[in-house]
Amino acid sequence: MGGLHEQQRNRRKYFVKINWENIQSAYNDQYALSAQTKNNEVYDYASILQYHLTAFTSNGKNTMTIPDQDLEYLISNFKSGFSFYDMAEVNQVYSCPSASCTVSCQNEGFRMQAVDKTTCECQCPSGLKGTTCEELDTDADCGKIINLSNGGSEEIKMTSYTQGKTCTWLVKGESDSIIKATVTSVDLPFSSQNDCYHWLEFRDYLIGDEGKELCGQSTTTKTYTQANIGKVSPFMIRFNSQKTQTPGTGFTVKVEAVKSGCISSPCKTGSLCTEGSGDGSYTCSCQNGLSGKNCDEFRAPSYNLCDHEDDFGTCLFDRDPSSDIGWNFNTRLCDWRGCGSGVLTRGTGYQFLTLTPYYDGVPWNYGSKAAIKTSAQLTAVDRCLSFDYSLGNYEQGSFLTEINVYVEGTGKTKTNVKNLKTTTDYTWKTETVSISAVDNLVVMIYTDLYRSHVIKTFQNIS
Repeated sequence: MGGLHEQQRNRRKYFVKINWENIQSAYNDQYALSAQTKNNEVYDYASILQYHLTAFTSNGKNTMTIPDQDLEYLISNFKSGFSFYDMAEVNQVYSCPSASCTVSCQNEGFRMQAVDKTTCECQCPSGLKGTTCEELDTDADCGKIINLSNGGSEEIKMTSYTQGKTCTWLVKGESDSIIKATVTSVDLPFSSQNDCYHWLEFRDYLIGDEGKELCGQSTTTKTYTQANIGKVSPFMIRFNSQKTQTPGTGFTVKVEAVKSGCISSPCKTGSLCTEGSGDGSYTCSCQNGLSGKNCDEFRAPSYNLCDHEDDFGTCLFDRDPSSDIGWNFNTRLCDWRGCGSGVLTRGTGYQFLTLTPYYDGVPWNYGSKAAIKTSAQLTAVDRCLSFDYSLGNYEQGSFLTEINVYVEGTGKTKTNVKNLKTTTDYTWKTETVSISAVDNLVVMIYTDLYRSHVIKTFQNIS
């Protein structure tokens, strides 16, 4: 269907970490980030395109890890077809709903239209139904749509139930809410192998995916906290007692909406955001020489290394969105005449930053520009910029692909401080640039592209 693997999408850093040291080197390219993914849907662990966590392992250890290990079941469960969000993604990319299909789907539902364009409807996550996915798919005597303000809570209680039930609760908060569900008591039957006969299901990641199941007997509290996926979404709880089994005494769950400090993504330069006490406060974990409340300051003395093994990670530099053409990542690049004429890799075999439209199938024009630039506030002191680079050898005629370093700041107009345009012939070279102190300094590394086959790469920017 034309999709890349989930772990290669360009917003993966908040959802998965690549353990390059555990990957068979021949398969490193399967983990290189692609800057060209569309990201119409949130990162989906249940996607048919998500590799298993030990795929292509060289030593039996995980080649990927995720922040919430309790969600690993979404990756490890057997997959025989598209996930709900795979279907939504494919449906949008191939423009299956035409302009005439205008129904507005709610609660993570998406528009679908028949090939003959005669019908237009919403595809709803399981547990929801209705023309716009606004109704619960639930038994008449249980389930509810619960709307909470920050600080508000409600109790879901079933102290007796019958076999054969399916119940759904959909919990919604405010635009800056995170939903929590705390189980204070549970008594639901299970087998000697700890398989649930009757169970609660908590969809605390994406409501279109399967949730975490709970059964057994306990009065010890257990809390399910909604994942911060970068957008507001509902929280779903389902109860299933369809299997023929003597019922337990039921369960009690408290749901509450707490004010999130992290949902607006205040922490910059790839820094981790940790929620406060539910009052909208947060803490950013600054790394790699960065500091400040939001990790958006680069004071002196400080050192920042961008080795790109974690994409842009906590790198001081990031893509400039005004670029004509996007950067990408690769693990191995060959000379335009073939790999026998030249191959470029890192010593580790891990990924590096590239501008290679010929390899990546990226549209470009003569003179197309790509740039990365500093994304933090820099203290006004003399600084040193160092980077490893490589320029391919397909530079012919009067036009030469170039690397240019620019600086600007208060009282200083955009100034070129370094120009590079000589091929390195598939080898790495190190360049060092001295930068004088200036307030509100911004450093930009520009490229001007004049050959589609030219390989332009960076690693170890500091």
